[in-house]
Amino acid sequence: MTLGQKRRRFTVMLAKLLIYTDSIGYGVAVDYVKRCKDCPVGHPKSVHKAALAADLNLYWQGSYLTSGKHHIKLHDYWDAMGGAERIERDMNHYSIEHRGVR
Repeated sequence: MTLGQKRRRFTVMLAKLLIYTDSIGYGVAVDYVKRCKDCPVGHPKSVHKAALAADLNLYWQGSYLTSGKHHIKLHDYWDAMGGAERIERDMNHYSIEHRGVR
């Protein structure tokens, strides 16, 4: 699959995840998606640099949720769509694999 095909697939998957997140009652804000190639934040080969990852911030009744446990249902949904395996230390990260990086 080409990078362009992956980016289009990721975009549709992210849209479905956002709708699902809203449907189960969480407030959600999209944080990092595309990072520039020389961005010093995160992994040097981050799939954010290929626009194949997004970080989501969750809210419950207006309060920002900091625990990764609130992302478990979302990752289950993401897994079912074929998203990359969750990263336990970075639970607000949703991506698809590219060149062995998730």
